[in-house]
Amino acid sequence: MAYYPLRHYHGVSIFLEVHAAQKSLDEMFHGFSIDLKPYYDKTQMEKIRAIHEQITSNLQVRVTIEELSKQYDMPATSMKKCFREIYGDSIYSYQKR
Repeated sequence: MAYYPLRHYHGVSIFLEVHAAQKSLDEMFHGFSIDLKPYYDKTQMEKIRAIHEQITSNLQVRVTIEELSKQYDMPATSMKKCFREIYGDSIYSYQKR
């Protein structure tokens, strides 16, 4: 169901039922792993990119998860999950590697 409060919309929206779409992809592409990732909004993405920049720009400085969470005003669990989804590793492991 779509709702347009101003009865006016420019653009295209595509709505998917993720579980049904995932099942169809799995059936179409046997042997290939295609995973529909969760959606992250622009603000979250900007914060995660900034965190990535911070932890990779000066490798001499170790920043804790708690410090990053406070600095970027993002819950630690959400921050860790989002970072792992985007960069493929935990913040700690990525920084260590």
